[in-house]
Amino acid sequence: MRKKKVCIVMSTHWSWVLGGAEYQVSLILDRLVSDDRLDITFLTRNVDTSFLPDGYTIKKIKSGGFFSRYTKAFDTKKLLSALEEIQPDIIYQRAGSAYTGICAWYAQKKNIPMVWHISHDMDVNPKIATQKPFFKLLEKKFLEYGIRHSSSIIAQTDMQAASLEKHYGRIANHIIRNFHPIPDTAINKGKMIKIVWVANFKPMKQPELFVRLAKELEDTIDARFVMIGRINNKYSKLLEDINSIKSLDFLGEQSQDQVNKIFSESHLLINTSKLEGFSNTFIQAWMRKVPVLTLTVDPDDIIKKHEIGICAGSYEKLKNAIVDLVGSNKSRIDMGNKGKHYAYSNHSMKNIDQILEILLQLLSARSSEL
Repeated sequence: MRKKKVCIVMSTHWSWVLGGAEYQVSLILDRLVSDDRLDITFLTRNVDTSFLPDGYTIKKIKSGGFFSRYTKAFDTKKLLSALEEIQPDIIYQRAGSAYTGICAWYAQKKNIPMVWHISHDMDVNPKIATQKPFFKLLEKKFLEYGIRHSSSIIAQTDMQAASLEKHYGRIANHIIRNFHPIPDTAINKGKMIKIVWVANFKPMKQPELFVRLAKELEDTIDARFVMIGRINNKYSKLLEDINSIKSLDFLGEQSQDQVNKIFSESHLLINTSKLEGFSNTFIQAWMRKVPVLTLTVDPDDIIKKHEIGICAGSYEKLKNAIVDLVGSNKSRIDMGNKGKHYAYSNHSMKNIDQILEILLQLLSARSSEL
């Protein structure tokens, strides 16, 4: 029997930039390539050409020209051409972009299923960025077409599912939590309190707030502050501030293994983002007994409900929460233990099996129609 062709479409492969969505897809691919019923192609715009895929094929989407740097809508012709060449039996598209709409249009035309997997709360929020509003509006309109015409939609949280229904009148077909491998190395907390922040430097992540926390708390608490993430030239002034704070270490971009090692040695994870999807760093931290302290983000009120950290709601309350937990070993350790129990129970690699089952069921349903 011919293998079923699965086409995974994302703008970026993790060999180019490793964000949360890219890492999740890398884990999914490891599972899919082990199934000998499937022939997998990863279709992407950005990939390290020296990367050698294992068990699947990578095809690069050629740029749609100068304006494609502002919106992926200009990649329409190139993406459709690539899909036509692959002739997939099913499309899995993760993260909201113009690619969502292009893939949904192609899938409808070819009468094949398409699964769209939400990655960020903004994916199902009709608001657009204020910078370059014309291009952002065009990108959003393509995305919204995809939202309305995808065969099946997977949300990460109940909040995303509610937003999807509120704004677009669609019911999420599935809610699947993000997943991570269970740690295979020992958790080793030192005496010196280590407070970590992990994200690529972007306005949405507000890294400047963590730098401000480190500066203001330097003489108040006995702790080391650690920042991990890719930085660009826009943050040169912030980097100067970082280097001027004695208690703050900036480690730059690190591998997943190194990030996990640092988590196993850390005591608190701080998140200063305006919005998230379901941050992978939360799961990595909880699995290693690290409470998560956030400025505003609490997906499905999990942090509050399970008592595995604190969602402060304001900068000053976040600052006070750090001081309180640094000063209370019992509270911090209790939260860490609860975090590990929650993450092991809800975010294990078993969740990937649900995604595989969705793909296989849709493929089977299509085969029965032919």
